[in-house]
Amino acid sequence: MKEIILFGAGNKALWYTRILSTLSVKLLFFADNNQTRWGEYYCDLLIQRPDAINNYKNAYILITCQDENGIKRQLEDMKAGNRLISISELQKEEVLLSKKSQKFCSKLLAVPHTENCKWTAVFDNFDGKWGGAEDWVHKVASEARSDLYETCIYERAGQPRQKEDVERMIIRINSAEESEDEAFQLTRLLYEKMPFILVNNWGTALIRSAALLKTYFPDKVKIITIMHNDYTALYEQQTIWQEEVDLFFCVSSQILSKLQKIYHIPAYKTLYHANFTEIDYELSREYARQKKAIRIGYTGRLEVYQKRTDLLERLIRGLEDTNVLYELNIAGSGEYEDPLKNFVKKNGLEEKVHFCGQLLKDKMPLFYEKQDIYINISDFEGMSLAMLDAMSCGCVPVVTNVSGVNDLVKNKKNGLIFECGDIEGMVKGICYLDQHRSMLKQWGEKSRETVQEECDSHRYIEYFKTVLRHYSASKIGVNL
Repeated sequence: MKEIILFGAGNKALWYTRILSTLSVKLLFFADNNQTRWGEYYCDLLIQRPDAINNYKNAYILITCQDENGIKRQLEDMKAGNRLISISELQKEEVLLSKKSQKFCSKLLAVPHTENCKWTAVFDNFDGKWGGAEDWVHKVASEARSDLYETCIYERAGQPRQKEDVERMIIRINSAEESEDEAFQLTRLLYEKMPFILVNNWGTALIRSAALLKTYFPDKVKIITIMHNDYTALYEQQTIWQEEVDLFFCVSSQILSKLQKIYHIPAYKTLYHANFTEIDYELSREYARQKKAIRIGYTGRLEVYQKRTDLLERLIRGLEDTNVLYELNIAGSGEYEDPLKNFVKKNGLEEKVHFCGQLLKDKMPLFYEKQDIYINISDFEGMSLAMLDAMSCGCVPVVTNVSGVNDLVKNKKNGLIFECGDIEGMVKGICYLDQHRSMLKQWGEKSRETVQEECDSHRYIEYFKTVLRHYSASKIGVNL
């Protein structure tokens, strides 16, 4: 049984200790840099000073706080960095190697099972919140049915209900989050679906269940992992399963490159295809003329983490310091909505900055048609669906250099690209477009042409169906 030291006794640790309580590990204590808490108990474990780690040379260390990179550097300085372990590694060991799993599978396999005549593509939306990736699941799953396979979506009970045609595909699981028996419950459900392809989106209990079944039925279980985003935790969470995963399907060339170069995933296990947009009808739009406000659109969650909505205040201040006649239209909601509204009200900017709220999907094309510029100030993305939708409506992208941008935006040819956090550069870019209004139409039309060529939803679905056929064929030989 592995002995585990938890580093960081904050709110995040509550989630970790709940998960760890279901695993075959021994928790020793919390290490924490806050010396005022040394000697306290948290989650029934003693909080100790970090150098207490040196007294347990054989114990593994799990970082359970937000400052993961800082703690990693601290542990390297303490010569303890080689003892780091992740929650995904522990969960994988528990599912694949524990006696509990072996006992469960012995009972499961003793029950007669009639194999289905067709493969099932099981789409994992088990821990989805709501955003572009969840929309991807519903769109692709609902249109990917084939003569070779069925499709279904696994979600938790309580997640938002969908349109009737999508809802019919959803299998809702009523279980406590990360409960001890959840992986086994899902294993039993997946066992009845064999042969199946798991389209893994979140690295949830579903992939643990599929991997367990794959150890017994390697020819009846396939796993395709969709890499929706470009952040370290996701790479680490998903590449833990690289031996079990048949294909990593990447939404940007940057993600594919990182998987191969940094995480050493073989090229034959990786595939890239640009994401898709569903906006494909004829537009009727005009761009702002001189002496009219240049219209800037922001869409997305109003949050600091990832989306960096707090930087909109700096953008607004920067625009106010120039002679640009502008109008900023914000569509979205989230935890930073009230602070941003307070900032706008405090500075008397209500006539320039407009909050449109969370718009329904079918209302978004009309929103984008009324914008000249689309801005994205995120710290990371996969390939932003909002950016694709905006470009398909002729908006000029003024965006940060995150994953997916360089696949479609060519700097100073159909948009402007800036490093993350370079709000001053973005302000200058908007000023340039304000002074060269003809570029709005020129770059906007180029953006639309690019997205129409690279991101057509119908071609995308057909391509993904080819991928599914490849893995559901009795003889693998389909050309991708």
